[in-house]
Amino acid sequence: MLYRFVELYDQVLVEIRFNEGNFNYTFIHTFPVIEGVLCNIKSYAVWVYTRNYYVILCKEMSFEAMYIIKEVKPSDSDDL
Repeated sequence: MLYRFVELYDQVLVEIRFNEGNFNYTFIHTFPVIEGVLCNIKSYAVWVYTRNYYVILCKEMSFEAMYIIKEVKPSDSDDL
């Protein structure tokens, strides 16, 4: 019965390696979807940085994006 366990274990490892290989290929050869705040900077960063550095940059930019101040024009009802 030990040989059957080793065979099944080997089959599972082959499947895991195949799935990881597909994931690595997709990760390396696809273009990330750029959206959200500061998308112009992100689109330039895609061409400059590697994929891993781009992901780190997006995490940093999402933290910094909380501090973006937008101008709000007062409406007529705000006249008190």
